[in-house]
Amino acid sequence: MYGYVRPHRLALLAGAMLSLLTAATGLALPLVVKALIDDLGHHRSVAELLLLMTALVVANAALGALGGYVLRRTAESVVLAARRRLVDRLLGLGASRLGDFDEGGGRWVTLADPEGNEFDVLAEQA
Repeated sequence: MYGYVRPHRLALLAGAMLSLLTAATGLALPLVVKALIDDLGHHRSVAELLLLMTALVVANAALGALGGYVLRRTAESVVLAARRRLVDRLLGLGASRLGDFDEGGGRWVTLADPEGNEFDVLAEQA
């Protein structure tokens, strides 16, 4: 499995860091809300805390969306590489390629084993 993931380790690290930053902003929000409530109770200005809270909410949403996007794209790349390797491995084991076709949102490869039994392999997901 590491062989499939290794080429994508930087993207996985970036996705993990974005996820950690998302968690950090989410954990900081209750602390800011507590400070806001305390300042309201002491009749102090809350403008700075409201701006900070707004920035944390926006940062949390943006970091979460970006982290999710990076991780999804990386997962798709890993699966695509595994599918391509599978087709290559089957061809190396003696299967013959009969054709390719698109169906159900994917690119399929039709192969035949050395005895002539045909089978399809999903090579790419659209």
